[in-house]
Amino acid sequence: MKRIAAIVAFGLVFALSPGIAEAHHANWPCDLHWWEGVWHRKQLIKCEENRIDPPGTFQYVLGIARCESGEDLMDTYAGDGYAGPFQQATRYWDTRFDYYKKPWDKHLVDKPGNFRANVIISFRMAKSKGTWQADWACA
Repeated sequence: MKRIAAIVAFGLVFALSPGIAEAHHANWPCDLHWWEGVWHRKQLIKCEENRIDPPGTFQYVLGIARCESGEDLMDTYAGDGYAGPFQQATRYWDTRFDYYKKPWDKHLVDKPGNFRANVIISFRMAKSKGTWQADWACA
């Protein structure tokens, strides 16, 4: 009986350990909890803008995201055929995702409404074309 109690106690300590509980996502270069709110999403945009270096400044890129998403950086809706902060067209998403993802993106979620994926793929698209105007009306 003591052995069972010890195993249960050890299991509870292990399961409730903060180090274990926090290991719920990949270790990204811009490892921010974007799902926690608008401030976190802006920080992810800023970090990825510095890392990927798409055309324009952080304020310019943030302005495009705000304009495209109707000022709603929490937007994930795809019912109108567009999703995420940069309003990626869902009909082109699979092709764009496959083209712009990198080998190290193995944990990047293949959904246009996923904030991180939408930002990274959009930034890489704009950088490869040297402009936002080719694909975004708000640029």
